[in-house]
Amino acid sequence: MSIDDYVRRLDSASTIQDKVDLINDVTSDEDVHVFGELLSDPRLACLEAEAPAAHQLLRLFAYGTYADYAATAAPSSALSPRQLRKLRRLSVVQAARTQRSLAYASLLTSLGLDSVPELESLLAEMITMGLFQGKLDQRDQLLQVYSCMGRDVPPEELPSLVAALEAWSEACRQSLGLVCSEMETAEARHAQAQQARRQVEERVEAERAKALAQREAATAATAAPSGHDSAEYGSSGAGAGGASSMKSLKKVRLSAKK
Repeated sequence: MSIDDYVRRLDSASTIQDKVDLINDVTSDEDVHVFGELLSDPRLACLEAEAPAAHQLLRLFAYGTYADYAATAAPSSALSPRQLRKLRRLSVVQAARTQRSLAYASLLTSLGLDSVPELESLLAEMITMGLFQGKLDQRDQLLQVYSCMGRDVPPEELPSLVAALEAWSEACRQSLGLVCSEMETAEARHAQAQQARRQVEERVEAERAKALAQREAATAATAAPSGHDSAEYGSSGAGAGGASSMKSLKKVRLSAKK
């Protein structure tokens, strides 16, 4: 069953004994490890005065540990074996919330266990149930915790929890502002770089066009004949024509003598 099933079961719990039985059942159910919905339900508020032992039992499983239970000097028989094992599982989760490396020796003491095999059996069972993810380091006698489920938060711890969340939220806002500022700076630098690149490309294109125009002008100047070359050609032609005329005149004179 789930915690919601037990909340719905309250609809038919008309007597104090019905509600006490419900608490005994939910604290024995191996599928339920959070109890806040029941504790906050006004239909159970009467138990604090009319069945305080049952109400304290529910608070123990919601917020407490095996060490809290043992400190009350209550005999172990007050809890069933299933309840004791479940409370030990919740105690491991409580410790894993603040520590990621738990020594076997410390766990044996806090859980009231006598042997390492018994402890490892409990931890392996918890991993299988998905209550935490981790590794059993048998060589160094350590439990390495990677992540674990959450537990109900006692009302007296809510102010500190809210303060921690507000501090975290403020740190997120500051980080976000810093990221946005860095993005704006990067975008401005990118725009400047793009503009500088366009200016360089424009200068290169202008120089290329200028060089091309100069080359075309030089080519045109080389292909056209100069005036000096024309004069030389004309003078050479006139000399050749005069020599031909003198030869013709000599031939006429020789014919006349004959």
